[in-house]
Amino acid sequence: MDWLPLKVVLASIRPGLVALVFAVFCSAVAVAYVAHLNRQAFNQYQAELNRKNKTQEEWGQLLLQYSTLTAHGQIERQAVKRLGMEMPHKDKVILVEP
Repeated sequence: MDWLPLKVVLASIRPGLVALVFAVFCSAVAVAYVAHLNRQAFNQYQAELNRKNKTQEEWGQLLLQYSTLTAHGQIERQAVKRLGMEMPHKDKVILVEP
């Protein structure tokens, strides 16, 4: 078997060309890896954005509940209902003169 054509091909390959092909291959792998990292970061960003939206929605509901529970009429109703409190009559009110 004659190996002469293979020897000619191997002798004609320049080291610079091999380095260039290797660099292009490494660059392609790096681009694919960075694209993968970018997708992961975007997915994490979307998850955090959803979490922020849910937290803002919960905050709005809590503010609405707070304003409802702290309304004067609501406080008065709860004082009468739970504690049995009532408004004093005018004859039971003591006025203090300064």
